[in-house]
Amino acid sequence: MALRPCVECKKEISTDADPCPSCGRKHPHRALLASSREAPKPQKPPAVAVLIALAFGAWVFWSLVKDKEPRRDPLTYTAAEMGVNDGVMVMMDALADHQQCEPMKLSLRAPVTRGHNSKFTDYVFARMERAGCYRR
Repeated sequence: MALRPCVECKKEISTDADPCPSCGRKHPHRALLASSREAPKPQKPPAVAVLIALAFGAWVFWSLVKDKEPRRDPLTYTAAEMGVNDGVMVMMDALADHQQCEPMKLSLRAPVTRGHNSKFTDYVFARMERAGCYRR
């Protein structure tokens, strides 16, 4: 039989007293969770937002796992794949064999190489790396 304060009137009363003798409150030792009564229930997200999020997640997943062209050694590309003629390939090979780094670097800025796909750029960098002109 301990004494505790009433939640409403704050007077010390016995823990066995059910209504508070001062204010008449039932269960004077139990605090009401006013915040739980006043707080609105959490609302569910709209179905459209859930569908959009799922579609975006599926798109990201698909873009990561779909079969892509396997990466291969740029030195195995053919001139036709790179969009250049065989003369350019012979020139690049000769420059690399003689470790002529500056002309190889300049070839990346030449008008003949502008507008080509990235395979040619990868090829030139691979030749430069093999010749010791470039390190990744």
